Amino acid sequence: MENEKALTDWLYNRFVEASRKGKHEQTDIYLELLNKCVNTMTQRKFGTLRRFARGRLKTIYTALKSGTVKKLLLTGDEGTKEFEKTISDYEKSLREMNFPEETIKELVIEKRINYGND
Repeated sequence: MENEKALTDWLYNRFVEASRKGKHEQTDIYLELLNKCVNTMTQRKFGTLRRFARGRLKTIYTALKSGTVKKLLLTGDEGTKEFEKTISDYEKSLREMNFPEETIKELVIEKRINYGND
């Protein structure tokens, strides 16, 4: 079950990366593959996995309708790695600008809370 979720997350993450780079042909391919995942899992034992994949598709379609596709975030392990890298880069840049340690802590906490909304 986890491998299938990992596949769904992988397809979703490739869609997000392609959309960030403006590669529309690739986004169409990954979107079609995600749709095929949902449509081919018709057996009852795949119900949870089908709902998981539908959730990813819903996120994509909502972003497409609202024009916020480039703001989509990676999910799973890749999303966690990207989040931690972004936060550490932000903290490093604050240190390079010679902010006081207390201010850096406050700004990093605020960045963590508002991650993805900026």
